Amino acid sequence: MKKSRIYTSLLFVILAWSCSTDKNTWSSRTYHNITAHYNVFFNAQQSLLKGEEKIEDSYEDDFSVILRIFPSGDPQTAGRAKGDMETAIAKTSKLIKLHSISRRPQMKNRGSKRYKEMAKKTEFNDWVDDSYLLMGKAYFYQHKFSMADKSFTHVIRNFSREPIKFDAYLWLARSYTEQERYSQVKEIFEKLDGDNEFPRKLVQDLALVKTDFYLRHRKYAEAIPFLKLVVEGKLSRKKQARYKFILAQILEETGDKTQASNYYAEVARMNPPYQMEFNARINSAMLYSGEGNPDALKKKLRRMLRDLKNEEYHDQIYYALAQICIQTGEKEKALEYYRMSAAVAVQNNQQRILSCVTLGDIYFEDEVYRPAQNYYDSAMVIMPDVHPEYNRIKSRAASLTELVTHLDIVATEDSLQHLASMDETERNALIDQWIEEAAREEERLAEAVEPGGYLLTPQAPRVIGAAGETGWYFYNPATVAIGKNEFQRLWGRRKLEDDWRRKNKTTLSFEELVEKREIPRKSEFIPEKSKTVIRSSDKQNRNYYLQDVP
Repeated sequence: MKKSRIYTSLLFVILAWSCSTDKNTWSSRTYHNITAHYNVFFNAQQSLLKGEEKIEDSYEDDFSVILRIFPSGDPQTAGRAKGDMETAIAKTSKLIKLHSISRRPQMKNRGSKRYKEMAKKTEFNDWVDDSYLLMGKAYFYQHKFSMADKSFTHVIRNFSREPIKFDAYLWLARSYTEQERYSQVKEIFEKLDGDNEFPRKLVQDLALVKTDFYLRHRKYAEAIPFLKLVVEGKLSRKKQARYKFILAQILEETGDKTQASNYYAEVARMNPPYQMEFNARINSAMLYSGEGNPDALKKKLRRMLRDLKNEEYHDQIYYALAQICIQTGEKEKALEYYRMSAAVAVQNNQQRILSCVTLGDIYFEDEVYRPAQNYYDSAMVIMPDVHPEYNRIKSRAASLTELVTHLDIVATEDSLQHLASMDETERNALIDQWIEEAAREEERLAEAVEPGGYLLTPQAPRVIGAAGETGWYFYNPATVAIGKNEFQRLWGRRKLEDDWRRKNKTTLSFEELVEKREIPRKSEFIPEKSKTVIRSSDKQNRNYYLQDVP
């Protein structure tokens, strides 16, 4: 029994010694290749694939802009698969440490051609180069680009005779693109384009990297042929739909509405996720250029309005209907649809911005400045600073606010002077006419309020509480937006801090504030009786119109 244990121990020692990475024999290479591949590398690869799936599933596309070629480019994706990527890095590091064989092979015939070829290599485990590449990918998905670059560069330099170097070049180009190192990306493209050994299986991958590069530079015409090459190749149904949708968006940007519409129609027929299918149908409808049957398109969109699963997309459907009406010359009908789109786009800020800006632009071009100012102002409330239209709309809204203020003053003074110049009978007759108009307007506004509480009026695209509606003011995001809009109109954009109303924020005592006239004296809180003026706010009362007549 003791002898069998001794023999078993000796066998394990001999096997371990023969399979040591300090030796480079056929048996050691075979052992470390098999162990590295089916144990360590397999587990690392599965962790990476699991992390990639998490990133794709958790990423939400913004269909108001051209979709990303690679969702992993979004900075928010870096933490979504952190655990999986850390596992992949740990596994590949373990493989490189325990299974790398760098010694030259031990062969009897060292003058043979086979030995000379093998002697040129720096690594004799077939899975070490794959491990460096996989490690680089894991760092890339974590947005640790400097670490990723080191891994990819190591593969290119130390495995230059292996086909895997081309994969490393493509991933290095993606990493450089994310870091906006565009000159270095161009150098990689030039190198790969001039290499006759570039593998055919990577042609689609190279085309995708080039498409991403050109889209970031807004060079849509240059991106189109590469993306067409991608969609014409073999892809999963999910990726095929995504890339065709992006191709349709790019063609739309370049003005090729016919091709764009065709690709949108193809996407809708591919049974993609519903949000993509819906946007494909809507975008196709909005590309109507005057040819074909507009009534059929409108009918299809109205049918979509009645579909319950499209309830959250009503803002986009109204906008599409407005776009068709613009093409058919029905401007008033288009304005009505734009207003409805702006009114119901409570949750979709991108669509609300688009609808409000479109309305503002139309009214501005028609020199109808008051509603233009209202819509620009509504857009500014929710428009982020990084929005491409931010500076233009901010400048125009500020100019119109000042202009409308002066227009109101002029109109009010002219009206008051006109009333003052009339005799009492004529004046009262005119005021009675205004009272009737005010009553009719109040009735019209009451009818214009939809069940959801949306006020559809060209003067103010704002949301009011529905009749009988209960609930806290701040639970309604639309009313909150109105409050923010009104605050910014009065105070401008203020930093959230103490004493935000005051220019000088130095802490002062109550007496000092009184002395500096920042708050009134006690006696000034009580107005004199002679200064008390009770103003009328009832538009259906004559006194409302007469109170400021000189």
